[in-house]
Amino acid sequence: MTSEYTAADYKTNQLPFHLLQKMHDEKVFFGFVPNEFGGLQWSLAQGLKVIHDYSKEFGSAGWCVNLGAGAGYFSGFFPTEAAREIFSTPQAALAGSGKIGGTSKNENGIIKLSGEWDKCTGSAHATHFTVNAIDENDDLASYVVAATEVKIHEEWDVFAFRPTSSFGIAGENIPGICSFKIGEIANPYAYEIHRLGFMPFARFCMGIAFAGLGRSLLESAQVNEASEKLKTHLDDWEFRIFREADKVWDTLLKGDFVDDIPQLQTIIREGSLKIFRLTNEIYHQGGMRMSDENQIVHWKFREILAASQHFMLK
Repeated sequence: MTSEYTAADYKTNQLPFHLLQKMHDEKVFFGFVPNEFGGLQWSLAQGLKVIHDYSKEFGSAGWCVNLGAGAGYFSGFFPTEAAREIFSTPQAALAGSGKIGGTSKNENGIIKLSGEWDKCTGSAHATHFTVNAIDENDDLASYVVAATEVKIHEEWDVFAFRPTSSFGIAGENIPGICSFKIGEIANPYAYEIHRLGFMPFARFCMGIAFAGLGRSLLESAQVNEASEKLKTHLDDWEFRIFREADKVWDTLLKGDFVDDIPQLQTIIREGSLKIFRLTNEIYHQGGMRMSDENQIVHWKFREILAASQHFMLK
């Protein structure tokens, strides 16, 4: 299958311009944001479909939607006026780090943060970052800061996903726009998605992004026994993920909260491990082109190996 992308696109430190523009035009970074703040207010299944399709089109784009739109999920936990400010421009996009990388203090009502946070996917196009820090009472909290207030360290030593610009950020006395607690609804415009716990939400997004990477590999790999096995597995695994998503959404529509989905972790862990193993079979059967950095299929192979290390898939 002919691709509009080249191997060179997989080696740069940012998404192809036309692709990023498409993502902004389709407002994917506003996907899980309430309508009141200019968001699309996706259902869970709608969001998973978009993440999957971008991941299939260009792996790094899917990873950015996975984590960037996922950061938009935090919008339900932002104070109203802070949310209005953060999502006030069409180019708004959140990046962030799960690392507890700094400290915060309150100076006359103004939040000040200092520290370093790594692996902030989407740093090159982010307008804001979410970070975790320890406050003056030794409590953990999350914060939003403007991208203009931090120093971005453009270093990425992982052998895949270079275009995600998953760089580190740092700064001293960075002014915080707001603090928030994940899972604590802080404005009246939060909708069903914000009653879904962060861990199952993230597992849904990460799992379907990984499935998209598998589909992308199939478009470039030679047809062989392993690729046929992978296609069959993806058909079944994606069906199971969307079935769980629909069941959860029905519960959320009733006004209930869903903090945990025990079977989901098993579905994601076992399904992603099988993709990893079948991908290695495809590599083994695929010949020297699988090792050639000038071949797109080589970079798609790398993406699956790198993504498989994310703890949400384990």
